[in-house]
Amino acid sequence: MLQTCAESENCNEISYEFKEIIILMIDLTDTSLFQDLTYIQFDNAGFDLHNDYHCVEIAYNSKDDSIQFTFNPTKKGIIDMQVYLFFQNAKIENLNLVFERTADTTTINNFYRGKFERENTLLEYLETGERFFYIEFEEGDKFEIFARRVFLSYQTVVKNPSNAGL
Repeated sequence: MLQTCAESENCNEISYEFKEIIILMIDLTDTSLFQDLTYIQFDNAGFDLHNDYHCVEIAYNSKDDSIQFTFNPTKKGIIDMQVYLFFQNAKIENLNLVFERTADTTTINNFYRGKFERENTLLEYLETGERFFYIEFEEGDKFEIFARRVFLSYQTVVKNPSNAGL
């Protein structure tokens, strides 16, 4: 949205005109066991979920058994990238939430695909195809999730700074 000085309370603000929105999905379903997924390299882009993003929302949808983690960049800029982790056909196996919230509670510390135990046997996936993922945050929140598909999706908004009306 383009703002002019007359529309803004502070005429020293920079207004932006959105130029481009890019959406891409990266399939994480069959990543190597125990591979660190807090940093994901794709083409020429790297996504450092531990250092460059913080989790702003976790949503579960019972209609399609999906879980979505939403991450915003820790620093705003000309290019803002919102990142999502989507777990499709998901079931939360274990959940631990710490109710004391600090700035660090939104920082992801560990994210990987691992094994789980069934009848004294370590397994890589369920007979129905679901893989097992571990997500841990800095202050102790933990999620253990079975999911059929897992994607990292990002939406990039490239903004054009404009001083129109200033």
